Amino acid sequence: MVQVSMNLTNYRQASILRALEAIRVELSGSRIEIGETELVGLLPLEALEEVVRFYLKLPGFDSRQIIETHLLE
Repeated sequence: MVQVSMNLTNYRQASILRALEAIRVELSGSRIEIGETELVGLLPLEALEEVVRFYLKLPGFDSRQIIETHLLE
């Protein structure tokens, strides 16, 4: 088991998706894979949009599609 820790302070410059894919590339060819991730602290909803678009294959996803964003208005 291996643990990778990092602080992403500018999600527009170094996105969650970019970090995960960089780790996945480094692990390719080995028998190690990403088992889970952990979020410590808060993050902007916009930081998750790219992750949802890529991993859920929703190219037109927008955070306004999340019902809770309308409840806060």
